[in-house]
Amino acid sequence: MKILLKIIALLALFILIGAVGIVYYVRNADYRSTIEEAVADATGYEITIAGDLDVEFFPTLGITLNDVRLSNPGQRQELMSTSAVILRVNFRELFNERIVVEELLASDFHVNYYITADGSSIWQSDKLGAMVSQDSADSGAASDFSELVIDRISINNTSIDYQDLSSGSRYQVANFNLESRDTNINGRPFDIQLDFDFENDGMSEPVPMSLRSNVIVDLNQGNLNFNNLAFTVTPLLLQGEVSVINLNNNPQFTGNLAADSFSLPGLLQRLGMLEESRSGAPTLTNEQLAAFQMQFSGNNSEATMPSLTLRLGEAEVEASGSARFATSTAPMNISYSVIGGNIDLSPYINADADEETEADAGPETAEPAQTDTQLPTDLLSSMNLIGSVSLASITVNDMRFDNINLYTNIEDNLLDLELTPVSAFDGSLQGSVRLDARSDEPALSTRFSTESLNLLQLAPSVSRFNTVTGNLNMEAEHSGRGSSVNALLDTLSGSTTFTVTDNSVDIGLIKQVFTAIAALSPDGSSIQQWPDIIRFNELGGYITLDEGLQVNQNIKLRMDNFDITGSGGIDLAAGNFDYDLLFTVLGDPFTQTIPIGELYHDISWPVQCSAAFDDPVGQYCGPDFNAVREIFTQIGTNAVRSRLEEVISDQVPEEVQDSARGLLRNLFDR
Repeated sequence: MKILLKIIALLALFILIGAVGIVYYVRNADYRSTIEEAVADATGYEITIAGDLDVEFFPTLGITLNDVRLSNPGQRQELMSTSAVILRVNFRELFNERIVVEELLASDFHVNYYITADGSSIWQSDKLGAMVSQDSADSGAASDFSELVIDRISINNTSIDYQDLSSGSRYQVANFNLESRDTNINGRPFDIQLDFDFENDGMSEPVPMSLRSNVIVDLNQGNLNFNNLAFTVTPLLLQGEVSVINLNNNPQFTGNLAADSFSLPGLLQRLGMLEESRSGAPTLTNEQLAAFQMQFSGNNSEATMPSLTLRLGEAEVEASGSARFATSTAPMNISYSVIGGNIDLSPYINADADEETEADAGPETAEPAQTDTQLPTDLLSSMNLIGSVSLASITVNDMRFDNINLYTNIEDNLLDLELTPVSAFDGSLQGSVRLDARSDEPALSTRFSTESLNLLQLAPSVSRFNTVTGNLNMEAEHSGRGSSVNALLDTLSGSTTFTVTDNSVDIGLIKQVFTAIAALSPDGSSIQQWPDIIRFNELGGYITLDEGLQVNQNIKLRMDNFDITGSGGIDLAAGNFDYDLLFTVLGDPFTQTIPIGELYHDISWPVQCSAAFDDPVGQYCGPDFNAVREIFTQIGTNAVRSRLEEVISDQVPEEVQDSARGLLRNLFDR
């Protein structure tokens, strides 16, 4: 505030100079250079007045600057520009140590706030920093002026461009308009209203927003109050009060904010966070409406939120939290608690988006974008955190999860997440995650398990599961290293073991593979009598990973007398997989659930499974025909040898049998 006083007083001084003797020179370069030097000395910025500079003396003293540009030496972008700034001051009140500004008008402002990749801002200035520090140090001293009053503030058609290369974010504010009357710092209430259009990279079009409030500023007491606060972004109306006391010494703040029922899907769509339904705007139901209210307080060292109540449809969520800010000896400490009932998120998820994606998908799949996400290891070193989320249930379309308890702990660069058993799909699931960032190369370890998870209920969510039904029991434990998601995937190691009880399996792909194999059989055997769906007494296996997903995966699957083993990998970026497998139909003593002639028993048939995830399941696998032909050739050879061995044993005199067997071996081993 004292910086504002100094700037206004400086402008008033310019008017005084013009009034006392240099009326005839206000348009020349010397006067402009005086202003430019004063701004440079005070802030380090360069101001250029490219247009006219006018001074008025009647009925009030005023100064008008046209086509003004502000820049920071050494930076290519302008900081700010405006077509005109007008300041009219009641000169007589200056002698009473009162600054009474009758009008402060500005139009066509444009502000650039640009942060480079290394985190530095184009607004950084050593002189301005020193000025702010000195003003803060002098905050307890008496002001040269006892009162500041601005009868009218009007700022029109302002735009702001904010870009942060260090975080990859960009925001734009356009059509910013600010109006206020009787603005003062002496404790008298005044109204302020502003409107603007907000846009970021995720929005299809700018979003109009507005703010209204009755404000009380008492600079001498260091108090600031925003009463009847109303922030609007359709369909949300946020109302409340915010109060700050001891602004000059040890600031403390309190406040409360609330929003009555509003359409959360409508708000998310307006902000570009949810695609609009192709069926148009539906009639709002109570399940789609949301409301909340919160209280908060804090000071220089901590902030607390003793109460936050969020209502989603008929459900309520209660939350509380606190944060103790970082000091020179300790990081920030955060704690939170969230408790809620039965939450239905279905109304806030646009099901049309998936349908539209599938409908618009062409016969060719576009090359996926190569992206990577860095792990938030810096965040782990900047705070300690402990918190919990406890919800009776969460429903997402046809999926329901009951008894949800999630615990989070961050301490000394170590993140732990634990999900206790959650009831879902007629079974349960649980898991834990640990991210250890105490070394230069972060390490991730995960555990996940399911018990009696009904695959039939899960199938609509994971479409490839519709070939298998039953109850899934699974144990998975994996670890990885690296500072990004791709690095973790490239080093992922571990194992997953599973069984499926009360199962039924669509063996259409297996039938397809063995039909192709049988076509090469010398006796023309057929397996068409196999049923399409089979129930197995035993269905289970494992998958092991060694340093990544793309290679070194080992697979084992046993379904009664059918065995699959092999190795390979998947390429998530390309959306495909490649495995070399062996299909084996086992003979006695295994239960002969899949019936097949003895010719095929205990023989490992080479099968290649290589396709894109989006391909039809029927295109996933096929036999290695060259290898299959060699196997059938060997089977035929073995059959002839076996028959000749029988003939030798039954019909050749015993004294020459050894010689006959030797000739037989020489014949077949060539």
